[in-house]
Amino acid sequence: MNIDFEPDIVIEDDFAIVDLVEILCLTNLDNSITRSDFLNRYLKLKERKSVSEKNTSGSKEHSEISDNDFTYSEDIFNQLEYRIRLYEDYYPFNYDESNERLTVKERSVKGDLYIFFLLCVYHNCFDDSTDRKLDGKFEEISKIVLESYLSKNAEIHLFGKNSTHGGKFTQINKLKERIVALAESLDEEPILKRIDGLKETDTGDGGVDIVAWLPFEDGNYPVPVFLCQCTIGKDWIRGKHLESSVINFNYIAFTGIPYSMLCIPHLFRNSENKWYSDYRMGSFILIDRHRSMSLLKNLDKIKVEYKEFVDFIVDYSEKPIG
Repeated sequence: MNIDFEPDIVIEDDFAIVDLVEILCLTNLDNSITRSDFLNRYLKLKERKSVSEKNTSGSKEHSEISDNDFTYSEDIFNQLEYRIRLYEDYYPFNYDESNERLTVKERSVKGDLYIFFLLCVYHNCFDDSTDRKLDGKFEEISKIVLESYLSKNAEIHLFGKNSTHGGKFTQINKLKERIVALAESLDEEPILKRIDGLKETDTGDGGVDIVAWLPFEDGNYPVPVFLCQCTIGKDWIRGKHLESSVINFNYIAFTGIPYSMLCIPHLFRNSENKWYSDYRMGSFILIDRHRSMSLLKNLDKIKVEYKEFVDFIVDYSEKPIG
């Protein structure tokens, strides 16, 4: 497992910048960060982003911190205090208000879960192999989340290509055959003309990582169906969730319209625990970090899924950015 920790500001929204504070705290040499430290790092990262986008003309370099910058950092650290109140034992950081310093707590099973979701947000800092493993583990943990949320009689299966566990559908290599198997399981008709348009070599997932349905006791169909996409990157901001909607997963003639779900590791909340932005919600059911953590039970049983990543990052010391 390798890491080249040069975090990027990929989402310039407050909920994502608070994550940036936490990941910097976790990877700093002394496992802490002050508001002043954060502000200096944040401004350097913004300058680097501006240069990489070749958008420096007319932009002001941050040779000194403005009043607006200082006020912004204050708002961000206020949101850290909100997270402390919201998560309590699940929050892996302490905040000393008198020194304006965030520090890493002593490790716990609950805190490690939070750190795992944080690492998923910054998955692109890892090598490609670890990146894929993080993606697969996030799908597997999202499946456990859905098992907790839906009825105990629900059928819930991994469908995506990243799974490290064999299963009802993931053991089928070709996407064509996987779709037909799903249609048969749901007693629905596959749309063969569209399926035939897929390449024989396609081993992807058609935009669906987890499938679930709620059988009735009488065993008759149709039944409520859930198509879930799991994404650990930033693409969901740009509408990647639409891949898992019935509009795009159009290979089965569903009798009823399936529910589209999206699982993300981000904490998509404001300081009042409401959705950060309603206009990004789309026509899908969102399961963010908060919903996942509130639904996950028996952490001693599932910690094996994420322990190796947390072990690695806790032992990691970041090289300062010059």
